[in-house]
Amino acid sequence: MLGKTDDGRLLLLVYEQRADGVVRVYSAREMTEREKRTYRRETT
Repeated sequence: MLGKTDDGRLLLLVYEQRADGVVRVYSAREMTEREKRTYRRETT
């Protein structure tokens, strides 16, 4: 998932959402420049 935090940080989040509703976060990091371009293109 690519997303923006409330304070404006652009993050990439890797997670699993199970059928029973449990969400497991595997990784979260700042987006690369390429990911930022993709995010901005897809959200405008």
